[in-house]
Amino acid sequence: PQEKTKIPRSPEFVEGVINLRGSIIPVIDGRKRFGLELAKETTETRIMVLELERNTVGLTVDSVSEVIHMQTKDVQASPVNADKSQDFILGIGKFQERLIILLDPDNFLDMHEIESISNLAQVAENLRELTTLTETEKEKSK
Repeated sequence: PQEKTKIPRSPEFVEGVINLRGSIIPVIDGRKRFGLELAKETTETRIMVLELERNTVGLTVDSVSEVIHMQTKDVQASPVNADKSQDFILGIGKFQERLIILLDPDNFLDMHEIESISNLAQVAENLRELTTLTETEKEKSK
């Protein structure tokens, strides 16, 4: 997985930021965000890129085995009476002989968290630009 740059004072579930094709995006630890037991990164660990409320974020996941397309008829509401903390569960999908928990990316974060993370990404971008300018100035002065 790509190396992440830590951002001081960021929420616990934010791992840091990465440079994705010239854009700085924050990366969320999926396990921390969803209250799951933590696991070490492996060669299978991936960062899924998501668009949330006009913001791009990365979501660290254990692995991606396949990308599937499901029809609406194969999705049912979650049978568990999810409380507000589980609004990110969209439903349960049936695919072949498997049941798959479907997540709703628009409910991963509340508006305050999205704003906070967006600000972190902007600070990281400004620092990157400042570092680049400083390095350019050093080269010119040689």
